[in-house]
Amino acid sequence: MNHADREEEWENADAAMKKIEGVVPYSILAGNHDLLEAEDGYGAYLTYFGKGRFAGDDDIQWYGEGEAGARILETGGQRYLILALGYNPDEAVVDWANRILEKYGNIPAILTTHSYLHADGTLSTAGRKLYQEVVLKNPNVHLVLCGHNHSAEKRIARIDDDGDGITDRTVY
Repeated sequence: MNHADREEEWENADAAMKKIEGVVPYSILAGNHDLLEAEDGYGAYLTYFGKGRFAGDDDIQWYGEGEAGARILETGGQRYLILALGYNPDEAVVDWANRILEKYGNIPAILTTHSYLHADGTLSTAGRKLYQEVVLKNPNVHLVLCGHNHSAEKRIARIDDDGDGITDRTVY
């Protein structure tokens, strides 16, 4: 997907994702190229990938009509909370994410979002916000996955959750 205003790109994305539906559980989020510049920024995205697409999948909790989502996946006997936040989440989405992470505080969480790191591995503006307001506040967050840039980088944060000077968790 590169142009949110081109119907044929949405149709291609829709067809591609249908190939894994019912086969592989997945979460999805909007990137900047999925959003329209106009007032209804999420309009086309929600038409194809909003919560209506997942009707009957009661394992997903939604923010709004699908601007963000959360689901618990189990693999190898371990449960994981997967939290998907679209491009540049606002305060309402961040508040929702914190409520979900607190509700499932005993489950290791993977935060997925569009823009978290720059191509050089430093935090983006949205990444700094999510790090300060979500990652640091929620000790169950252990991994953040992102896209946006055309490179592969990693950032490791060693976090002292209880203030005793000893690292309690590492967030990759």
